[in-house]
Amino acid sequence: MTIAIMNSAASNGFDVDMVPVRAWPEEVKEFEPVYGWFQRLAACNSALSTPSLCYSLGLEGKHFHTASLLDIASQIPTDYRSLEQNSPVPADLGYLLRGHPLPPRFINKGVRRVCPTCLEESRHYRVWWDISVMESCPLHDSQLIYGLPGDPVDWRKVVVGMTQAGVLIDDNHAISKPASELEKYVLGLLAGNLPAEYETLCQEELSAVLAASMTISRLHTYEEQYRHTPQEISRHANAGFSSLNLGFDAVVKQIRSAPWLASSERDDSRDAKIRQARQIISALEPSHLRELIVEAYAQVRADLGLASEAGPLRSHACKQTRTLETDLAKDLGLSRRQIRKVAIKAGVDVNKRKENRAVLLSEEDAQLIRQALDRAIPADKIADSLGCNESELDQLVSARAIKIGFRKDGVRYFFGDDREAITKLDPSPPDKLRSERITLREFASRRGYSLSYALTCLRAGRSVGLVSIDPGVPFFDAVVVACFRTKHAGRRRKATRLMTKAKAKALTGARGQTLEQLQDLGLIRSRTGAHGQEMICCASVEQFRRRYARASLYGKALEVDPRAALKQLAKFDVSPVNEWSKRIVSFVDKEEVFAATGIELDSRPQYQLLESVAEKLMALEGERRPSFTIEHAYEDKIFIEAVSRRWSFYLTLNESNASWEIEALFDPVVAPGRYRRFRKSGKTQQEIWKGAVVQETGGDGFKLVDPLHFKQDQESVVEIAERVLRRAEELYDLP
Repeated sequence: MTIAIMNSAASNGFDVDMVPVRAWPEEVKEFEPVYGWFQRLAACNSALSTPSLCYSLGLEGKHFHTASLLDIASQIPTDYRSLEQNSPVPADLGYLLRGHPLPPRFINKGVRRVCPTCLEESRHYRVWWDISVMESCPLHDSQLIYGLPGDPVDWRKVVVGMTQAGVLIDDNHAISKPASELEKYVLGLLAGNLPAEYETLCQEELSAVLAASMTISRLHTYEEQYRHTPQEISRHANAGFSSLNLGFDAVVKQIRSAPWLASSERDDSRDAKIRQARQIISALEPSHLRELIVEAYAQVRADLGLASEAGPLRSHACKQTRTLETDLAKDLGLSRRQIRKVAIKAGVDVNKRKENRAVLLSEEDAQLIRQALDRAIPADKIADSLGCNESELDQLVSARAIKIGFRKDGVRYFFGDDREAITKLDPSPPDKLRSERITLREFASRRGYSLSYALTCLRAGRSVGLVSIDPGVPFFDAVVVACFRTKHAGRRRKATRLMTKAKAKALTGARGQTLEQLQDLGLIRSRTGAHGQEMICCASVEQFRRRYARASLYGKALEVDPRAALKQLAKFDVSPVNEWSKRIVSFVDKEEVFAATGIELDSRPQYQLLESVAEKLMALEGERRPSFTIEHAYEDKIFIEAVSRRWSFYLTLNESNASWEIEALFDPVVAPGRYRRFRKSGKTQQEIWKGAVVQETGGDGFKLVDPLHFKQDQESVVEIAERVLRRAEELYDLP
């Protein structure tokens, strides 16, 4: 054997006869790693230190890796196979020790530890001293020590167990400490003589057992500031091993006794820990032990009423005589979100239940949900009761006059209380109405309105008021209305019209928190809408836009950058009406600016042309088809929107190249309904608006831009208005 090794070494360019080594250690000791054997090799040859011997063998640097030492050992006369087996050999994702893969955190590569009693019996190094979870020697119940206080063990010394100061560690330095069950298990597994009490884990990988033991302990203590130090690794692994060895019931018992789970108070931090604990478990590699911990943690949460649908809780839901939310949704053929919507209608509180996180439902809750589903009304019956077809019902849904309860097997279902909400209308004073009485359907037909917009006009008091409702007739035929007697009454009711906050921001240019600040200052008023949400009064927005303007709009007239317009206006003692910050848009009083600078914002020729186009569009709206509304936005745009809200586009004034641009956006995220109708129509992008330019917006979205050059004359106004109306009709024709 020695001859074969020497011949192999000679072929690799390493001549054993040329190295300054004349004596070789005896056979490789039990559990002796290659770095321990090199320390004994240095002692046999009376070397000054272990590193000096390594230098003489051709190694370089301050630290000698195990792979480098094994490479030298493979070329000299020694039992290389034993050294390789006893050493932590670098492998994929860690080390390989006696056939057991171990992650780097389980191998201690810092200061060496020794057992004084083991050194007293045989002065050689044992590799299991370097395993992080080992704190005591299972053979002698003696603590592994780093050396003496202030004097650690030095591997550079040629004698194993000698400190930096030259003190030889022996049995006199032993500290009694009984070995834990984990330490006995590790030593028995490495020695190939596993005690009978650990046979349940004999088929598991050592790394999996150590990681699972640490996970059990971390679930019990739940330390947010966890550190992967050898001391913390050893503490957690030893604390969780006993339960892991005893089996499922012991693991459940240890996790259930966790102090952070035993709290009876509702604590948001505890809810966060419940969710994050799943991440601790998911860090384990897939194995039988991981499944055991998942099942145990699920059992604990089910027992304590802290269950969520993550984890296999179906086997525990039956024990608690409760139904899992996802199981109920599967049985009823609905999604979990639909089940929650139905549950809210049934009076089951699922959104604010912190104790079980809205997952496990009692039998009473499940029965209430089933009863609510039985009372749901399909779309065809809702349409019959309202006296409309399915297309008109779609318009009512789009206008948010009625809400869809849920969808099942392609059929839409509605709840009765949502149906009754439509009929809750306040009658108008009889003296304000004309004598002619017509149904709401007739009113919509005469004006060319859709039924949804006619209902919106009735609720908002626009031109028409309620007279009576016949309960025995379909709704749109049962509602009797009459137009207001005078225009004054209509304008007074129209002043109560409301708009969303998003639309108010678009019309005023109040980005960020500006609108809320203007509300606090009383410059813009708000009211509660029909569905309880905060809405903005249209009249206050119109009044605000007539009096105030963004300071940046004066930048061009002041010949400065728009961002510096406010600073320039301050030189004329013009102050903003609201506070300024990075997220706040500054507004100034138009009359104050005119008095100080003589600049009148609305006197610009382009703005006057914008007003002319708006007036022409309003005239065309009354003459041709009253199917859309128009609003100014940012003083350089006209926003044109269908009353059904199915389509909209912008008419933009581009002063840089003296042109108008009609822009319509089709995007599956920003405008999903419009994009879906485009795909359903089967048309190409160029066929929607013939002659328009198609611009990609990212993803599958695109924008249609129709440029128009303008002149300062009335013919251009008529031409632009006609083009806008034609583009509106083309969008209206989309299915």
